Amino acid sequence: MSNLKNRYMKQTAVYWAPEDTYDDYGQPVYADPVEKSCRWEDVAESFVGAKGALETSKSVVFIDGVVVGGLLMLGELSSSVNLVSLRENEAVWEIRQVESIPNRNASVTYMWAYL
Repeated sequence: MSNLKNRYMKQTAVYWAPEDTYDDYGQPVYADPVEKSCRWEDVAESFVGAKGALETSKSVVFIDGVVVGGLLMLGELSSSVNLVSLRENEAVWEIRQVESIPNRNASVTYMWAYL
């Protein structure tokens, strides 16, 4: 996949993976942030959500190694990001669905996340 990343995934996103724990207020706890190569498109696309209902995305992000419930932000991690209350950042979005498909010979798997 490295050739694809070099050719098409020229943007950077910050990813917070969800952990299986919650804080004292019932909010999910996230792992430390990781910068990932991506291609971020601000487009409204329909997808089937976790509960089987048709939903519309705010953005579609082509990215590897993310899961539903994680958080994404376009750009690099900077001091301007509120790391204490991630959801209070206007630029941080929850991943609502992840889809993937292998190419014809299954040598590469393409993955994208709906926000």
